[in-house]
Amino acid sequence: MEPHELRHLIITSLEQQGFMVAGSHILPPRNASKENLRQLHAMAVEARLEKARKGLQKYEPKLINHFAAGREVEPAKIQPRLVEVRRDSKEELLFRYACLHWSIPVSSGYGRRLRFLVVDEHNDKLMGLFGLGDPVFSLAPRDRWVGWDKEGRRARLHHALDAFVLGSVPPYSSLLCGKLIALLVASDEVREAFRRKYGGRSSVITERTLDGSLALITTTSATG
Repeated sequence: MEPHELRHLIITSLEQQGFMVAGSHILPPRNASKENLRQLHAMAVEARLEKARKGLQKYEPKLINHFAAGREVEPAKIQPRLVEVRRDSKEELLFRYACLHWSIPVSSGYGRRLRFLVVDEHNDKLMGLFGLGDPVFSLAPRDRWVGWDKEGRRARLHHALDAFVLGSVPPYSSLLCGKLIALLVASDEVREAFRRKYGGRSSVITERTLDGSLALITTTSATG
């Protein structure tokens, strides 16, 4: 396929989804509501579902049992527990399955990664989840907020992670548990998991041995 043909197909696909393409800029509709912005990603969500279907469909009858019905949740008795997700585990299957229910496509993260499920010990049902990965190297709003110049960012960015997925699942999402999940991102358990997994490793960028201390976790809004 010729480059101009590929470019035409990409632009056509973006416009079909509702994006505006102006030169090298890809823009959402002006003054779009959250629902409009979610609709922009509907085609990408469907493609992700189709890709994951073969690997997860046979597990769905068991995975769906991890989600609570409304009658199974007692707000006064909620007891959140963090469960670190290991590779090739049943928790990883549940993490992947839960991510497919997001209204926008969820990244798999890149570089250093930590993933957690949050389970309600009262009923052993899934409350929510979060995934942390390497942050974008250059992000102007973050760097201005922290007060980093280029050298400061280069020296300290290894103490930061970015939440590439973060939230609660129904019915807990109706109980403001998304706020709870966000608070748990900054818990001692997460910092200890980061230290255990990445402390003592060498940085490719700075060529220094890292102490594994985690000082900053960022996230960006899916709806702008």
